[in-house]
Amino acid sequence: MYYFRFLFFLAILPVVYLCNYATMLDSSPESPHTLSVFFKDGILISIPVIILELIFSALFEDTQTTDITTIFLQVLYGVALIEEGFKWIIVMTKGYNNEEFDQSYDIILYSIYTGLGFAAFENVEYVFTGGVVTALSRMLTAVPGHFCFAIAIGYFLSKAKKYQIEGNHFIEGINIVLSIVVPIILHTFYDFLIEINEIEIWFIYIVALFAISFLLLKRASKENINF
Repeated sequence: MYYFRFLFFLAILPVVYLCNYATMLDSSPESPHTLSVFFKDGILISIPVIILELIFSALFEDTQTTDITTIFLQVLYGVALIEEGFKWIIVMTKGYNNEEFDQSYDIILYSIYTGLGFAAFENVEYVFTGGVVTALSRMLTAVPGHFCFAIAIGYFLSKAKKYQIEGNHFIEGINIVLSIVVPIILHTFYDFLIEINEIEIWFIYIVALFAISFLLLKRASKENINF
């Protein structure tokens, strides 16, 4: 029992840290209740995501291939599109027109809490299966990865809202499209490089991804504007 509690602690630790980190950057703190709703929704979407990923996996379980294009498409449609798509739907439907979304940084937080809610559920599942080594490796890779994908969703939706208020609906639309396309691409390459065993390139990729995302988050928090 104590061992599983320890594993749960390790699985949740990076999620709690990243949630607190993003929240502390907010110059005008959001309602804890609102953020908890997005976090819970992130957990809830894990169920349909797992079901769809299992269905996709079952459909292609006999497809043993080394073809790079096929592997890329399997990762794109079987993982990245499903996971980022569900996160985006939550943030877009519950966050974009939320009356509490009155500052540009708000929806980035909504996105982060949704993404980390999903990451929490996924991480517990993996850590309980793989143990301490899995917990430590995912603490430095997969969980921050979901954090970065979430930043991308929120960043572009934040820009979209700005253009909506300005009445520039064309540019708003472009940013809404980018808010789903960019995280899907980022997630696809994250998994794809692992699948083809390009570990050195993958390491460079995630270092760059993490650095750019954290800098972008800090910049967004400093440029937080009222709507």
